[in-house]
Amino acid sequence: MIYTLKIYDTELMTFELTQKPLEGFCCHIISVNEAKKHLLPLGMAVDDVGVLNWLKARILPANRANSDRILSGYGLTHNNIPGIIQLCKGLSLNDSYWITDSDFKGKFADYNLFENSFYKALSLIAYGSVKPSGFSSSPEFTTNGMLRKGWRRIDDKIKLYKGGTSGATNTGNEPYSEFYAAQIAEAMGIDHVPYTLSKWKGSLCCVCELFTDIDHSFVPMWRFYKTKSIKDVAAYLRNLGEDYFNAFCDMMIFDALIYNTDRHLNNFGLMVNNKTNQPYAFAPIFDNGLSLFNFAMADDFADLETYAKSRLSAFDVPFDEIAKEFITSRQKGQLRRLQAFKFTRHSRYNLPAARLKALEQFIQKRAKVLL
Repeated sequence: MIYTLKIYDTELMTFELTQKPLEGFCCHIISVNEAKKHLLPLGMAVDDVGVLNWLKARILPANRANSDRILSGYGLTHNNIPGIIQLCKGLSLNDSYWITDSDFKGKFADYNLFENSFYKALSLIAYGSVKPSGFSSSPEFTTNGMLRKGWRRIDDKIKLYKGGTSGATNTGNEPYSEFYAAQIAEAMGIDHVPYTLSKWKGSLCCVCELFTDIDHSFVPMWRFYKTKSIKDVAAYLRNLGEDYFNAFCDMMIFDALIYNTDRHLNNFGLMVNNKTNQPYAFAPIFDNGLSLFNFAMADDFADLETYAKSRLSAFDVPFDEIAKEFITSRQKGQLRRLQAFKFTRHSRYNLPAARLKALEQFIQKRAKVLL
């Protein structure tokens, strides 16, 4: 089957997907629009393997909760790239790329997820509630992450509902961590995605609004820089500009403060102008669910300072070392705003009072230590 990769309605590349016995699907580039080559996805190698890898990374991740339910309901598997493309056309809420087959004549304005309704049932499937039927494109096929989540359009706003882990006595606190961590970022004056809490289908979710739009996309850091070295990433951002590096340092100190153990190259990155394909800002901070000791048991809260020493960043670097490397007078000013920090309680959903109080006291002390 022949496919075309587009940005809006501009054709960027045509390629063929074929399946070979014992090899799986293979990609072959047929042509590239040289005049628009600068609009190709950032970080995508313009060769057969690079395009195939981009397609694989774009579809629903295999470790996503309920991913098998989402795909099997349509008779699909994770490796059926053409089938998934045929169903959702690679449409995403991250950017304005999409993929059409050679017979498709539709326009982006009529299909994009930013401006058009997407299949409500598929959001419910993604959250584990119903079985699918019929055809529709949906952002669920191109949304990354491992937790249950679903996009909902409410009052003309697109919102992400994300649940927590389950299966043990110390699981399920991720929505709370998102909600409370956002309050800390707000108090510090750091650019971030605000979160609230809500019940959906009987489960507690953190809820945030979409921070991209039809002309502005989020591109994760691994697309720009493949290394996992935090120093290399920092050097790349410093070279990009002072504003980018300062915002990165803000995030690093914020993570060291709240002990975010899951900051990786797929949950921070840059905002990109889709018309030019050029970065214009560091993306707001989001995805802080594995912070504020979300897995800690009640006994651990008796001595949080000791428990904190067992936590390590996703970069395999101690948080104190990260703080020493990236803190400047700018971040010290942000930390000073936390001397009397208190969480604003949710009207309906909160962690136990003793746990919240312990976290408040820890954040106040931790801010002083980092200074």
